[in-house]
Amino acid sequence: TWDRTLPPHVADVAVSFGSWFEHIKTWMDVRDKANIIFIAYEDLRKDLAGSVTRIATFLGKKLDAEKLKALVDHCSFSSMKNNNMVNYSEVPRTYFDRGQKFMRKGTVGDWKTMFTVAMNEEFDAFVREKMKGYELDDGWTSDTK
Repeated sequence: TWDRTLPPHVADVAVSFGSWFEHIKTWMDVRDKANIIFIAYEDLRKDLAGSVTRIATFLGKKLDAEKLKALVDHCSFSSMKNNNMVNYSEVPRTYFDRGQKFMRKGTVGDWKTMFTVAMNEEFDAFVREKMKGYELDDGWTSDTK
């Protein structure tokens, strides 16, 4: 069943910090404000340097080639996976099940190795229902990956 397959924050089960869907909706409600920037994980994986540059521009900062390279290296998946300040290895067990890895492969679309076609269709319907009234782009629905 979905409550056993999906992580609680995705399945919308009550968790310590609330519903993932409500969290995302809150940010989508203000996404067009000048002081908000939306960047998806898929964007980072596709073009990390471009995403870092976009963030720097948003913050009014200029990056020379050396700083950009240093930031891209620091923000790479392999670097982040080994960074205790990022990988949840120091988060108390009350908040995170250490039996699971917070950062796994760092790939986009790995859900395809775990979802059957039927599961994918059910998940897409579930997301569409939870996000009703919100425009979903390609990064928000699994059938586009």
